[in-house]
Amino acid sequence: MAATSGVSGMSVVYPIDIIKTQLQASPVQNMGFIRSVISTGRSIVTSSGVSGLWRGFAAAAVGIAPEKGITIGVNDGMRDYYLSKHPNQKLSLREEISSGTTAGVVQLIVTVPYEHVKIKLQLSTGKTVTDIVKEIGVRNLYRGFLATFLRDVPFCVIFFPLYSNLKTALSRNAQEEPFHAGLLAGMISGTFAGIITTPGDMVKTTIQRGDGGVSTLTAIRRVIRTEGSGALFRGWNTRAMIVGISYALISSVFEFQKRMLS
Repeated sequence: MAATSGVSGMSVVYPIDIIKTQLQASPVQNMGFIRSVISTGRSIVTSSGVSGLWRGFAAAAVGIAPEKGITIGVNDGMRDYYLSKHPNQKLSLREEISSGTTAGVVQLIVTVPYEHVKIKLQLSTGKTVTDIVKEIGVRNLYRGFLATFLRDVPFCVIFFPLYSNLKTALSRNAQEEPFHAGLLAGMISGTFAGIITTPGDMVKTTIQRGDGGVSTLTAIRRVIRTEGSGALFRGWNTRAMIVGISYALISSVFEFQKRMLS
């Protein structure tokens, strides 16, 4: 269920995701948000056609299915474990944070190599997954692990507790959670967590787009030294759109599937 909801969410926002990656790798100077997005999108279409906005999508879809399956599955499993210890009570904040943290850590097994290959595909032309893996080298697929950790673990710690509480607040009661509750809770929680964790995303892209091994600390220092600390939040606008829209769909589709199967 989580896998299919993950693919559905990503399929809607993928063109924005490839524009975000391009903006983080090669920022458009002296342009506002909308103009820079349009300019980058136009540049991709001019050089590669409309299909360029979907470059690497098939491989990304294959990768995101197990990633979201693990993330949502582990978080739900941890929550069920804690609830089994006190069935008639809500989870404590500590238990919610523990569930999100565990999900964020476990998903890195899939997320790091998947994101590394995806970024290389998005920034290249005419290359296949096999070409990219040969170029990176199997030993280097996990390059950017710490930066991905700093992005995804805080994201899960923020997203899952916030989503759960917002969904409850938007529902009349716990037994009748309307479709719009999951949709809005997913969008608000995803947008907020996505913006907060943009520096991790920016540093991860900086590391994984390169050809040589650069440590997370070195990448952070390099960005700050050459562009200023504000550059760590470059792409926060597009990331907010991507994560907000995708998690609205992922959450609502997942909750709908759970209700249909229960």
